[in-house]
Amino acid sequence: MSKTYKRYTDKQIEFLKNNVKGRTLKELTDYFNNTFNDNRSQAAIKGVLIRFNLKRGKLYTEEMLNYIRSLVDTHTTKEITDMFNKKFKTNRSFRSMCSARSRYGIKNKKRPGKRGFGIGHETLDSGGYVRVKVSDNPVKWRHKHMLLWEKHNRPLKDDEEVIFLDQDKTNITIDNLRMVNNRVGGILKTNNLSSTNPQETETGILLAELMLKTNDIDYRDNDYQKWHTVAHDNGISPETFIARVKRGASPKIAATVPINQFDSKIHTKGDKAHV
Repeated sequence: MSKTYKRYTDKQIEFLKNNVKGRTLKELTDYFNNTFNDNRSQAAIKGVLIRFNLKRGKLYTEEMLNYIRSLVDTHTTKEITDMFNKKFKTNRSFRSMCSARSRYGIKNKKRPGKRGFGIGHETLDSGGYVRVKVSDNPVKWRHKHMLLWEKHNRPLKDDEEVIFLDQDKTNITIDNLRMVNNRVGGILKTNNLSSTNPQETETGILLAELMLKTNDIDYRDNDYQKWHTVAHDNGISPETFIARVKRGASPKIAATVPINQFDSKIHTKGDKAHV
C-alpha cells in the first residue's frame, strides 16, 4: 500500500519561502506546525525545501543580528535570548546566543576610560557557567549563580560551593540552587549522585552527606597509620591517599586500589562506605 501524500497549499509554500532564512530545520518545522495546526515531520519539511530549492543559509540573518545589536547595551544575554526567541519564533539557547555574539563581534559599549566590558556584563566560561563582571579596578568576574545565592543568603565560605539541582548551568534561579560543602560536592560528582531531576539531586545530597559522615567516623576509628603504610607499600603517596578519602573512598579502598583502577572501583558496592 502506498503512503498518502500530504500536499502543501500555495500559502504554506509561501510561508516556508518567507521564513526559511535564519532558522534551523527544527525551528522551521515547529513554526510551520504551530502556524497551520499541522504535524509535519522535519524530514517532510526538508523534502519541500529541497523540492523548491529553498536554502536556509546562515543561522542568523542581518535583521536578527541588527536586533541583537540594538539590545546589547541595555539587556543581559539571557534577556536578549528570551526576547529574540519571542520575536523570531525560534528556540535559541543561551549558549547559542553567546556564540553568535562572539562570532559576529556583537559587544556592548565599553565604559569611557575603562578597558574591557562594563560592570554587569555576562559571559559564558569554558565550563558552561555564566560569569558576571563585578569590578573594573581591579578587573573581577564572579559566577552569577554564586552571586544570586549570596544575595538571598550570606557570603560563601571557602569550603562551600553552589550546585544546580537540575544540572542546568543556565537555569539560574534561587529555587534551583543549593549550597553544599566542597567535600559533599566532590562525593556527588565522583559517585554520580546528581540528576536532572531536582528531587533526585536532593536525595543524592543527603546520601553524600551520610557517606561523608561515615568516612569521618572511619577516619577517627581506624588505625590510619596502618593504612598509610599499606598505601605506601602499594605505591600510593600519602597525598593521594588523603585525596581519595576526601572523594568518598574508605581507607581500605584508598590504600589498596591501583591508580588505574580507582575511578571504576569507587563506583562499585561492597565496601563499608559503599563507594
